[in-house]
Amino acid sequence: MFDLKAGFLGGSTAVLIRKAVEAYQPKMQKNVCCGEEMTVIHNTESFPYNYDDKECTIHVTGIPMWECKKCGEVEEDVSLMAAVEKSADQAFEALLKSGDQIPDEMSINFNDMLEVKEPEQVASG
Repeated sequence: MFDLKAGFLGGSTAVLIRKAVEAYQPKMQKNVCCGEEMTVIHNTESFPYNYDDKECTIHVTGIPMWECKKCGEVEEDVSLMAAVEKSADQAFEALLKSGDQIPDEMSINFNDMLEVKEPEQVASG
């Protein structure tokens, strides 16, 4: 059915997913501890990496989380945080492979992690 919907919209499944993500609006949820409504906030998480007796910390900024309007309790999505950590791991691995100097700290914005880059087209000749 997914392929049919993608075809109906005149594009690939990647286009359909991209459009769905762009149109997504989070719904307010209730806090488990006090039952009050929660709001979306954006926090930063840091991931330290050790290499050659040195350390590099990657800060991922703008990660969406839920905060209770009444008590201030913050809830994060475990699967989202696992995906964020995996992306930070991949960024660090790419940095190691690049041969560039590795900084003590670097920041990556969560929204930049979501960008879908179009594949480069190779000229045929």
